[in-house]
Amino acid sequence: MASPQKVKGKSYENAKAKFLTDIFNQKFIRVPTSGAFLGGKNYDRRLDMSDGQVMAFKGDIIPPDDWKFFNCECKFYKDFKFHQLFNESKVLDSWIDETIDTSNQDDMNLIFMKFNNIGEYVCYEKREKFKVKQFLNYYRNWCFTSHEQFWNEYNIENGKLFIEKNNDYLNKAYSAFGVPREIITAIIGIETRYGKNLGKFKTFDTLASLSVGPNKGRRANFYRTELINFLLLCRENNLDPATITGSYAGALGKPQFISSSYRNYAVDFDGDNYSDLWESNADVIGSVANYLKKNGWVKGGNILTDIDASNNEAKLDELSKKTYKPHIKYNDLLRMNIQSTAKINKNEKLSVIKRVEG
Repeated sequence: MASPQKVKGKSYENAKAKFLTDIFNQKFIRVPTSGAFLGGKNYDRRLDMSDGQVMAFKGDIIPPDDWKFFNCECKFYKDFKFHQLFNESKVLDSWIDETIDTSNQDDMNLIFMKFNNIGEYVCYEKREKFKVKQFLNYYRNWCFTSHEQFWNEYNIENGKLFIEKNNDYLNKAYSAFGVPREIITAIIGIETRYGKNLGKFKTFDTLASLSVGPNKGRRANFYRTELINFLLLCRENNLDPATITGSYAGALGKPQFISSSYRNYAVDFDGDNYSDLWESNADVIGSVANYLKKNGWVKGGNILTDIDASNNEAKLDELSKKTYKPHIKYNDLLRMNIQSTAKINKNEKLSVIKRVEG
């Protein structure tokens, strides 16, 4: 019987394969056997294997067929002394050696690490394409950083690329709706990573299940309305409802609009007489901006302002743990001696967001 540690290791490999699948919208799967099959003394085995066979036994994650240069190891430990990564034990050195053993020249080499009650990290061989800001330079051109920082930088770089490629339509949206390019781009990046993760659930099945199926919940009426809107959307745009896919909750396209939002806020921004939120970045950009404008966006208005808690930090901390959705009138905050440094209408609804310095 496999040890609990080994079982959890396999679960972590499966989790990272799913994570990569969600990010790149291409299928990654866990290698069915250890990467040691091709590493170290077993390196010569690859000489009699096809490229596909090598990929199936290299590292811990099998990438899509068109990812010819990818090599990834996954390390999960329930109990681990973090300092052992870098001290004389040289644990990280041995993991790097293990990764290099199974790699080919020009591979993108990654090591995913998770330690319970400590955190999740990435060690990677430094390449020009990796532009992580906060990292530890290790040895032999390898770098170490947090899992969050690594993928945040990935999103930032893709956001810059999205702005560069869609600059004209972003300018057009700002002129028409007053929404800055950074806001539009950030929303699309957060929702679907700029279209790489549109969702693979059949929308009709999802909405039907959530509204009238045996597993319907407290929001059944909401999903029933969305099901009706979805069918109307398909009829109005000559779409086959049986083939449309989206999120597990029925959201559609690059901006993840629910069906009613699609019908109410989607715009034709490229002039082809069709509002396409799957393929047309122009329509996506215009629709996001239109959505914000019709829901109260004010050009040049404040998004965030600093506040003076006036020694009422306990109350401020309590408020910051509530929803990000604006829910409390500014006048109510004033009564608590919590005041903004900017001029705000006393009836304006706000939310308190705590910023952690560091």
